[in-house]
Amino acid sequence: LKVSNFNKVTITFISLLFLFLFYLLIPTFYEKTWVQNTLEKKLQEDFKINFSTSSNITYNILPKPHFLIKNSKIIKNENKKPIAVAELKILKVYIYQKNFFKKEEMKIKNITIVDANFSFKKKDLKLLNSAIDNKFSNQLIKIKNSKIFFKDNENETISIMKLSNAIIVNEEIDFLNFVDLKGEIFKIPFLINIKKDLISGKKILNLSVKKLKLHIQDESNKISKNLLNGLNITKILSSKIYTKYSIKKDVLKFALDDSKIKNQNFYYKGILSFEPFDFKLNLKIDRYELIKIFNNNSIFGE
Repeated sequence: LKVSNFNKVTITFISLLFLFLFYLLIPTFYEKTWVQNTLEKKLQEDFKINFSTSSNITYNILPKPHFLIKNSKIIKNENKKPIAVAELKILKVYIYQKNFFKKEEMKIKNITIVDANFSFKKKDLKLLNSAIDNKFSNQLIKIKNSKIFFKDNENETISIMKLSNAIIVNEEIDFLNFVDLKGEIFKIPFLINIKKDLISGKKILNLSVKKLKLHIQDESNKISKNLLNGLNITKILSSKIYTKYSIKKDVLKFALDDSKIKNQNFYYKGILSFEPFDFKLNLKIDRYELIKIFNNNSIFGE
């Protein structure tokens, strides 16, 4: 039987494609309990996050090989009791394709969280703020179509933040922790970008709220365990306000950085104590047309 060169190539291609697809399907035959336990362990090791996964696990090869887990939780230990801080409807764990024949060598590439509800109290926010000082995982975390519930000590919801997209990762080449958030709060869309330099200790935060014509850039540097210095640049409409500040334990001191502004007609400085709460402000305004506050183009108009 004579076979043309074209047909040989075609048959070879189809055979290789079939073998590759069969290779990609190997994780389908992994024992489900083993997969659940292994993923929980590797998620804890790679991301330092305690996931409690369900047994509702399926394996998909498109768009990339991944395990899809429904109805999972993120757990924290409080007073030696496990408490759920997030409920995830969908958790996608993408894995490397290097060697599916040796399941023990399975490695996580990145994860995607979809349709999750996070619940944070004041003390949780302190933990999140300190977490950015430590190196993130090199594996990418994506969060889509989720919500963050901020609650008081009585577990009552204070506000809800909607997250349409979020990215959390460590950029190993530049030694940077990187956080990018896109969402809305009080029906106002916002963008937040945070970069933490793990070598210099500098943290840069950018907040944009187009609807309010507001942009905030904050650069801070941790001098010691209890001391942090920073510069805040707030832009409202066409005005820029430069504020230098320092935080020592629970006390914030701030003042206008008049070296950045020419011909300013105001000055301020103040001190804020968080616990117990106390606020003192010295403010001097030479000239301001109060009618501008109620202008339709002002932030109050917005």
